[in-house]
Amino acid sequence: MSTFDESGVLTLDTVGNTVLTDNKFRYSFITALLNSKLWSWYAYRFIFSKAIRTMDFDSYYLGKLPLPLIDFENPEELKLHDKLVALAAKMLKLNKRLASIGNVSSDERDKLTREIESTNAEIGQKVYDLYRLTEKERQIIEASFGN
Repeated sequence: MSTFDESGVLTLDTVGNTVLTDNKFRYSFITALLNSKLWSWYAYRFIFSKAIRTMDFDSYYLGKLPLPLIDFENPEELKLHDKLVALAAKMLKLNKRLASIGNVSSDERDKLTREIESTNAEIGQKVYDLYRLTEKERQIIEASFGN
């Protein structure tokens, strides 16, 4: 689970902070990748070797995730990057609205939950597109998460 902190609040203990060294990528883009099923699937299988105990996701492990090669001069690749940035920003706003409602059951809460699920699915598909995964590869990853 990852989020972007626009306010720069100090974090301690089990919270990890990611600092980008390449200013071409936006933090919200990296947030979308970190929350994607593809990166979760990859990390669980290839970085943590399907571990069932708690693993700290520190810089050593974060550095093992394959950052996509994006040609920022290519309009299509830039468009995909920017779409993920926009979707991550939308997801952050939706979750803030959901948090402000609390756990009270309501039509608004149900609507926000559906919109969050839809946005998350769209992010997942865009991440698959970014890595140029085939439909069969996508199905393998999706099936590993069950229902």
